[in-house]
Amino acid sequence: MNDDKPGIGQFFCYLREKRSVWLIAAVLIVGIILMTFGGDGTLTAASDEERLEMRVAELCRHAAGASEVTVMISSDETQVRGIAVVLAGGDAPEIRLKLTEMLAALFGIPSSAVSIAGAG
Repeated sequence: MNDDKPGIGQFFCYLREKRSVWLIAAVLIVGIILMTFGGDGTLTAASDEERLEMRVAELCRHAAGASEVTVMISSDETQVRGIAVVLAGGDAPEIRLKLTEMLAALFGIPSSAVSIAGAG
């Protein structure tokens, strides 16, 4: 038992004397935090895109009166490039036109960048 105490005490004395060890540890911790929560924001961008897809699906549900809608949005860093929507009744011309016009106007994209398909 007595052999452990001097070893631990010597270790803490060493750490107190070596401020560079603390500095390196602090830099490593900050680096890990920045890599986890900072950076290019890909985790945040992915969750933002998922939330946007859910909101668009809800909007399409109400506009088309469909109970189940699946939406996929293709985008680059700043702009929506295309939208695909799958829903029951999506093959009907009036539903396709309504949703295509709505989504093209909402995102400022051409109607050719919007695809509406029927489920099943």
